[in-house]
Amino acid sequence: MNDTTTTTTEEVLRLLREADDLNARALALIARGDIGADLGLSDEVAIRLLARRTSWEARELLSMTEVLSSMPATAGLLTEAVLSFSQVRGICRAVRPLGVAERAQIDALVARRAPALCDAEPEQIIWDTENLVFDLTPSEQNRREAQAVESSFLCLQGRLDGGGSIYGQADTASFATLCQAIDLASPRPVKSEGPYDRTRGRQMFDGLLSICQDSLQGGGTAQATSTGTGTRPRPLFVLTAQVDEHGLAGAARVLGNVTGRPQRLSPLATEVAACDATYKAVVFDGEVPIAIGRQTQTIPERLRLAVAARDGGCRGPGCFAPMRWCDLHHLIPREDGGPTEEWNLGGFCRRCHTKAHEQGWKITPEPGGVMAIQIKGRTYRTHSRVRPPPRN
Repeated sequence: MNDTTTTTTEEVLRLLREADDLNARALALIARGDIGADLGLSDEVAIRLLARRTSWEARELLSMTEVLSSMPATAGLLTEAVLSFSQVRGICRAVRPLGVAERAQIDALVARRAPALCDAEPEQIIWDTENLVFDLTPSEQNRREAQAVESSFLCLQGRLDGGGSIYGQADTASFATLCQAIDLASPRPVKSEGPYDRTRGRQMFDGLLSICQDSLQGGGTAQATSTGTGTRPRPLFVLTAQVDEHGLAGAARVLGNVTGRPQRLSPLATEVAACDATYKAVVFDGEVPIAIGRQTQTIPERLRLAVAARDGGCRGPGCFAPMRWCDLHHLIPREDGGPTEEWNLGGFCRRCHTKAHEQGWKITPEPGGVMAIQIKGRTYRTHSRVRPPPRN
């Protein structure tokens, strides 16, 4: 590196550090309030018009000021240049939904972790913050996950001149499944062309198309065709678990086929995914894996086939999703002593399965494969989707 390049680099770094210092001082002044009072303007409008900031940036500066008023340690680390303005902005975004008490816990975490992470990736302190926010708000994460499941959709929009557009959105677990299936069906990636890699996009489209063609041509094994269970893509989840008197507890992350950090699953989605999974135990000493167990199926294949032949589809009230879309759910939960046996298992699509866990459906197996499902005080009885109800 020549002297000119070195000088330019040092100058860029100096200017960016100065910008951080100026931003920290600006936030401190904004915190005093009434910066637009003498002009008859609100603080937001004053920042917009006089500092030439866009609406969203003005609102974010005011939001950061409000958050940092309850996080003095984080504000101090910004002033001392231990944290950059960019890092503090990410922390403030993460804690915005929290109350004062929860923010105090985050503030203590940041004060403890930030000095040790000076040489780490700048995002690490933000990731640590997001993880703690996630752990402090399990009910909110469950609500968001259930909402994401409900709002998942796929739209195929035709064009007048032929062809069409595909768009939609999916919850975390379903999105991981889609990515896994399409990635496996697609050709090996070529050299990336940037964040919007059209070449890879074309390859993934071809992968999705091949999946659809295979389905239309009766793809899959004879066993899958006869039972309707199929070989479903199974994304890889990593569950960081603790063992207590109630069994395993923890939070999962999806090791999917998308760039960036592995996405976290809410406690609800983790519970749903663990209901019908194939798993291996990996024991760690710190960050070093020291032992790995054998692959174990939560539900053996023979039981899966038996339940598929009996149910023929989702057993949720009013739902007729095919068996290929279904997880197997323990009617009497395992933690309540429910065995992994055919009579205590039922096929439920991901939407109904999530509702069963979220709303605490009480499901009672009855003779003849009937399921009595109690939802918010009302009982529904569902029968096999392929067999007629038993005669009295």
